[in-house]
Amino acid sequence: MTRFAAIDIGSYEVKLKVYEMSSKTGIKMIDTVWHVMGIGHETYVYKKISKETVQELCQVLEEYKEIMKTYQVQEYEICSTSAFREAANRRIVLDRIRVQTGMEVKVLGNAIQRFYNYKALVLLENDLKNVWNEGAAIVDVGPGSIQISLVQKKKVVATQNIKLGSLRIRETLYPISREKVVLDQLILELMDNDMQTFKRMYLKDYPVKHVIAVGDYILYLAKKDNRETMKLWEEMEQKQFLQRFETLKGKSPMEISTKLNISEENAALLMPCAMAYERILDVTNAQKIWLTAIDLCDGMAVNFGDKKYKLSEGHDFKEDTLESARMAAQRYNGNMQHITLLEDTVIKIFDAMKKYHGFGKSERNLLQIAAILHDCGKYISMNQSAQCSYYIIQATEIIGLTEHDKEIVANIVKYNNIDIPDFENERLLEQEYDIVTKLAAILRVANAIDRSHKHKFKDFVVHVKDDQLIITAKTNEDITLERGLFPKKAEFFQEVYGITPILKKKGV
Repeated sequence: MTRFAAIDIGSYEVKLKVYEMSSKTGIKMIDTVWHVMGIGHETYVYKKISKETVQELCQVLEEYKEIMKTYQVQEYEICSTSAFREAANRRIVLDRIRVQTGMEVKVLGNAIQRFYNYKALVLLENDLKNVWNEGAAIVDVGPGSIQISLVQKKKVVATQNIKLGSLRIRETLYPISREKVVLDQLILELMDNDMQTFKRMYLKDYPVKHVIAVGDYILYLAKKDNRETMKLWEEMEQKQFLQRFETLKGKSPMEISTKLNISEENAALLMPCAMAYERILDVTNAQKIWLTAIDLCDGMAVNFGDKKYKLSEGHDFKEDTLESARMAAQRYNGNMQHITLLEDTVIKIFDAMKKYHGFGKSERNLLQIAAILHDCGKYISMNQSAQCSYYIIQATEIIGLTEHDKEIVANIVKYNNIDIPDFENERLLEQEYDIVTKLAAILRVANAIDRSHKHKFKDFVVHVKDDQLIITAKTNEDITLERGLFPKKAEFFQEVYGITPILKKKGV
């Protein structure tokens, strides 16, 4: 049994949740505490967090530390998202918190933040099991942004972030007008372009029957008022949700506050949030919306519990990350047959070379993603595909990958086609440089085997013997091109590992 605490430093509040978890009982939330703070307001308007806010935050964290002692918490994690991520003085703030409280704050990249929420939904919400197969959009309208993740056949196939959260919308539009009718119209105009762009890019390929709503503010539209849960809040037909939303249209924050028995501040943030869901239901034409009480703290707890107690044995989250990468490759017109062959080849070479590279599952996964995205840059430029691939990968959200992971994948792909500079001339840290160099060498050799992209080989057997990496490929076709170009690609591999790759042909 473990007591775990999750602290979310959000745009509008600092939340502490305490959990009890074990392999037998799973995860149970035992207490929630929150403190309202306008960190997001400062970041979105002034681009910096003030020293007064940092001081207040440190005091709150000290109080939370005492609460955790009371509950005998053994492990804890503190995360922040866009409120810190977009602050120009983020590093200074993080250092002040660390020095003053002794507590480390982890700033989550957007893709990891949403991945935590997704893990929590999958592992905690049994009522949604059938929904994953029917086509769903997980929609998190937070204070800073809207995240839409599409799920098809139990896999996340695409995820996109739109910087139009409820607090950001309010801070953007209030200086223009506070008149309710005008403000509502401005919100719709601000949202519409991004929503229509999302529809054109994704919804023609991925039909959505269900919208799964994640986030605090939308729960104020639910009938229930007990927030001490991590489970399903309420299921509504599209028409039912729109009717409930209609009763709030045209009302001021004060009137909404009175009607729903919430603070006027929360009422002001609810309307942009509800309007975002109304637009999403419109562009997706989803039949149902599911309001769930799961939040980032729950995602942090699930992620910790999964690592400690292996709670996700029935779901392969790594496959979600790979599928997200494959969907990105398709979007940039990747040769999927070649990519499938390349995935298989890099994994076989990686496994055969384990003794020589010393890497584990994490690096294996990054190499496979690099294989999937290795030529996405050709969509922009055939002649500068390496650099274009690098920028595309940096800009693409792949659920489950940190910004650090994406940097490594982008560099592996970049140096698949161009010479990697000496360490002294490269911006990567020494450990990152070693990973990129060794994995790029594997990708080069694997890619050379199918240089013609004609998929001549049916199967591979890979093994190391007498300082040679022997790749035996089954085929009855002419492989003169592959054999002729293979030694050039093998030079870098030999330089990195001191082992010579050899390509052998075997009849089928």
